[in-house]
Order: sequence, then structure tokens, then C-alpha cells
Amino acid sequence: MTATPPPARYILVIDPEDDLRQVIALSLEIFTNWTITVAPAGHEGISLARSLQPDAILLNISVREVTTFSRLKAHPQTQSLPIIALVYRPFPEDRARLLGQGFAGAIALPLDTSTLHQRIADILGWASL
Repeated sequence: MTATPPPARYILVIDPEDDLRQVIALSLEIFTNWTITVAPAGHEGISLARSLQPDAILLNISVREVTTFSRLKAHPQTQSLPIIALVYRPFPEDRARLLGQGFAGAIALPLDTSTLHQRIADILGWASL
């Protein structure tokens, strides 16, 4: 009897930092069978989220991207998509605040690329990888 592999997932990474987007995408591609799409800015990310309907979004919540989050949550096509915040210098109270705002969870930057995929799966309640 062989184990069934976990289902492939589709992740959208929205981050203004090109290097970070590429590190995240490469890390997830190495450790998973997920499909990864990246977007450099809010408008492009919102458009991709609407058209592609990913299983989850990783969003760097720099000041500029807070508007992206609000727009994603306000639009009927994207309001139910789980969004994980990528945050610099998180404090314990940040997690509760982000969850209260509607984020599915938060991951601290800088990233541990070897465990990023598992952190995402844990936050979203996906089966172990």
C-alpha cells in the first residue's frame, strides 16, 4: 500500500522586494510540489489573485501592501482566500492583531527557507508534507 502524496497547492507571493520573492519561490519549489506565482506589487498581485484563485497568498505587509490586503478582502473573488502576512520584527501582540484583521497567520522575516513550506502548511491546516 503506497501513501497518497498531499495535493498540489497553488501559492501566490506578493512582495515588493524582488530578491525576497525569488527566495520564497525557490524555497517552496525545492521543498514542495506546489505551483508558485510571484507578483511584485499590489495591483498586479490583486489581478493575479482574482484570475488565478490561489490556495493561499503570502503577502509582505509593508506599508504599501496594507492596501493590497484591504482590497483583496473587500473583493468577492478574493475575500475568502487565506492570506499569510510576512512581517519584519514581529511582536507577540502582532499575531493577535493580524489574526483579528483577517490574516490566516504570520511568518517572521527573515525567513528560514528550509521550514517555510511547513510553516505555511501548519498555519493553513494542510496535511504534513
